[in-house]
Amino acid sequence: MKQTFSNFELTKVTGTVILDKEYFANVDVHTTTGFWLWKTTSTIKRKIRREGVSVYWHFIDSGKMIYGPQVRDLARAWAAQTGQAT
Repeated sequence: MKQTFSNFELTKVTGTVILDKEYFANVDVHTTTGFWLWKTTSTIKRKIRREGVSVYWHFIDSGKMIYGPQVRDLARAWAAQTGQAT
């Protein structure tokens, strides 16, 4: 199973200082399963969050950590376009 992410959208920021801030966002998750002729692809909008100084995002519904730089890169692009810190 392969997951790719797109359409990062920051929805809410809670907390006042960096150590107690939480960032909430929506992303589109594209999941590909199978191989060669039997590949199937699905796209689901999911909610993710990041705590304070952590660099890793987590899915809100399952709590699983999102590995790799793809979501961090999307968050940086969002910050550059909108001026909102992520």
